[in-house]
Amino acid sequence: MGGNQVNEEIVDQNSQPEVNQGPELCAPQVEDQSFFLIEECIDPRVSKEKECIGVINVLQGHATAKQIEQQFMHLVGSNSWKWDARQVGDNRFVMRSPNAKMVSDWGKFKALAMNFVDAQIKVEQWSSRIGAKGVLQQAWFRVKDIPRDLRSIRTIAKVGGLVGKVVEIDEKTRYRADYVEMSLKFPRPLKGPWGCASMTSSLRGRYKKMTL
Repeated sequence: MGGNQVNEEIVDQNSQPEVNQGPELCAPQVEDQSFFLIEECIDPRVSKEKECIGVINVLQGHATAKQIEQQFMHLVGSNSWKWDARQVGDNRFVMRSPNAKMVSDWGKFKALAMNFVDAQIKVEQWSSRIGAKGVLQQAWFRVKDIPRDLRSIRTIAKVGGLVGKVVEIDEKTRYRADYVEMSLKFPRPLKGPWGCASMTSSLRGRYKKMTL
């Protein structure tokens, strides 16, 4: 489904210094659903350093950080590298490897059986989402009753922003008579008629009903 990525058209990055751009408030009109969004922008230098860090998930059984270290000493060796695993969650550890290729190669296996304990592990590339309290859900919605002459990307994004974070707007439906389709991110399932959300938005000083 083709569409417009909305961030570039909503905010002119050169209009003001980045330090003056605060977090975006999303879904203010949905009860117990609003949240502040800070766009992920990872420093390239930090990203390069993190390429060598693997995330080890224990899929079956139980393993300690010491047992994780012993496993990789057995597989790779310990003469030229000190393996140091650190637990970051239930059955989840992070550990630095000698190089990024090693993390990538081990990540190709769906599961690795450990030699010294009855457990299976999975290696993944490090992500800034490690340790996050939750993950935003994403889905496509049909938004009704937006006047055709007010359907700029900016306006459509602001309407959708009352319910969640607008990720993409389907250009094929932008000027459709009955609805506009957009992709939204939101922290929890939206409640309302038909399992979706129903809300009102003010356009041209009038209240327009918008069914998602």
